Amino acid sequence: MKDRILSLIESVIYKDLIWLQPSSGGSRVDLPIVISTQALRHVLQTLLLFKQARISASKDSTIKCQHNSVGSFWEVTIGDCHASVVESILASQMSIEKIRFRGSILNTVQLKGDYANGLITCCPEDLAEFVKSVLSCPVHESIDVFPIESAYQLMPLNKVVSTPSEPSYVTTTMNLPERQVSAILGPNGDTLNSIRFQSKCWIKVFSPVNKPQWRPSKNNLQRIQITGARENIGIAMVEINRICGMAR
Repeated sequence: MKDRILSLIESVIYKDLIWLQPSSGGSRVDLPIVISTQALRHVLQTLLLFKQARISASKDSTIKCQHNSVGSFWEVTIGDCHASVVESILASQMSIEKIRFRGSILNTVQLKGDYANGLITCCPEDLAEFVKSVLSCPVHESIDVFPIESAYQLMPLNKVVSTPSEPSYVTTTMNLPERQVSAILGPNGDTLNSIRFQSKCWIKVFSPVNKPQWRPSKNNLQRIQITGARENIGIAMVEINRICGMAR
């Protein structure tokens, strides 16, 4: 049985497109899962061995594995399957490599991952809870940002701003490449100060982590910490997401 499954996997793994039909539905994942060929082999083996899905030739199948020849990876999109299938896919990937999604900075905060170049890398401690977060994580499309005409538009309407010591305040951290952090800072820190002013959040930028002194690189990661009311953090994240999108 296992040998037959392995043979079937090898017969399709070199194609550019693999369709899977899960045994049951009920859930969907809006974010594409980014996975290596080695990890995809393990995912397919798990799904087929435990009869959670079958390889299909129909485009009506709800799990699509698309090979990206340029990046040498696969993108797995899940239209409809049972939550247990999603958990099996992520568990199989996590046994080989870190879980990765293609998404936005807003998605990164929701999944508590690290963001770089449009990819979210996650290392969840509790996979069951992580799957719940994944299933409830929507795709954030491009955001239209309209310039303000006066400071009056920034004034809150009947909004009470609490102090940082109150429970309504939370802290969010993220790791971003230096080139994106530079764009967020802007000339003389003007862009960052503008985000602080608009969102009314405390935003702190830390020095790059693991930066080699002898070889500067724009791919070094820097940590950004945002503290404020949840709705205000959302305002800051929208603007940061827009800036990072232009700085890729």
